[in-house]
Amino acid sequence: MYAEDIEKATEKRMEEGRAEGIEETKHDNARKMKALGATPEFISQVTGLSAEEIEALL
Repeated sequence: MYAEDIEKATEKRMEEGRAEGIEETKHDNARKMKALGATPEFISQVTGLSAEEIEALL
């Protein structure tokens, strides 16, 4: 039972880490696109971030 709990907790943390990594990548890409002159609307379409999230990053 204890080993299963550790395995489940480890799996959950790995999933959370992947999700955080994906979000950070979206934010990094949004910053790069903005620096290249992309509009917030375009950045939103590409990254899936909201206009508010994009403006907060930049």
